Amino acid sequence: MTRAINEGVRIDIGELAPLFYAAFEDFLGQEADNITNGTSEQNLCGRLAMLLDRQRQEVGLVGYFVDTEYNRNGGKVKTIIGEVAQTITIRCDIIVHSRGTIFAQDNLLVVEMKRSNHTASEKNKGPRPTSCHDQANLRRCMVGR
Repeated sequence: MTRAINEGVRIDIGELAPLFYAAFEDFLGQEADNITNGTSEQNLCGRLAMLLDRQRQEVGLVGYFVDTEYNRNGGKVKTIIGEVAQTITIRCDIIVHSRGTIFAQDNLLVVEMKRSNHTASEKNKGPRPTSCHDQANLRRCMVGR
């Protein structure tokens, strides 16, 4: 039986990184043709989400879900606090979260995907969580960019 990595203990980013990178490596191997053939961002997000969910289950991350295009939090529109402390409505490409049931640590991982052929302004449009603007957190927020 797999021990859940979150059995009453706060989850550390160091525990999430291997989960993400294992799924991402599988994604790159399995979806290379889709990536190079210009398949839509939505399709690629769905494929990566399935692999993240499989990894989530394999490591025993219970009480959490992998959702695409998610915009709800307890029945209300999902929001983040922006750079200047304003509340911003968001819809994440992929999110690993508890859907609001684990209040102390709901959102574990957010993935925003952009195709490499998008212009810089398209890639940077829209709000991002403040932590992604912090240079120390940039690597975990923006893989492959």
